[in-house]
Amino acid sequence: MFKRKYIYLIIILGLCSTLKLKAQANQSKLKTYLYAGKVGKLEARFTFVFDQSNPCALWEGSYYYVNHHPERIYRLSGHCGQAPCHPSKYDKSVLKQGLLIKEYTGNALTARLFLCTKNPENLKDLAGHLTNTDKNGKSYSVNLKLIK
Repeated sequence: MFKRKYIYLIIILGLCSTLKLKAQANQSKLKTYLYAGKVGKLEARFTFVFDQSNPCALWEGSYYYVNHHPERIYRLSGHCGQAPCHPSKYDKSVLKQGLLIKEYTGNALTARLFLCTKNPENLKDLAGHLTNTDKNGKSYSVNLKLIK
């Protein structure tokens, strides 16, 4: 009986070390992207944090307006999907692969943001639109350039 307990203990310890190695191998590789641009006529700075091993998985970010209440930080969360991506025309009938983003002020959902890359090969330029979720539902064009 005593030997069996040791055998089980050795098996459990072996499994634990195997699981630990697998967990370390599967750790996500997070990368932060900083963007500068405009939401409507207002200058804004955006931060997106993507998992490099799966950039279309859920991710987080934030943004603020440079000259309009810069102390107010808007929290972002999103994923990849089909998004309407023509901010200059607001042509919501044309869908492309893009970023579907929810904006939160505190814990309240305050806007939805749809962004697409101008060049699908990289994330240097993003364009789309932001639509407020309140009664007025105003939309603003968004154009961003990668700064880091």
